[in-house]
Amino acid sequence: GPFALTRNPLYIASIGMFVGSALVLGSPCAMALALASIAGWHGLIIFIEEPALSHRFGNDYQQYARQVPRWIGRHH
Repeated sequence: GPFALTRNPLYIASIGMFVGSALVLGSPCAMALALASIAGWHGLIIFIEEPALSHRFGNDYQQYARQVPRWIGRHH
């Protein structure tokens, strides 16, 4: 499923909707809001969500994080 391609498919879907809406509306303000949301989610994921998941699930989550990228793309 989607969790094999990215650890955050719901965030990616939301980002796609925000950016797509901003593009359709042609609104610089909506695009600025979308970009600010992306930055906020990225910080939330890195500093709050991932450490909490690592603490709760330990090695299982750490192995998953090594195998599946945070966003979309190749994992190194």
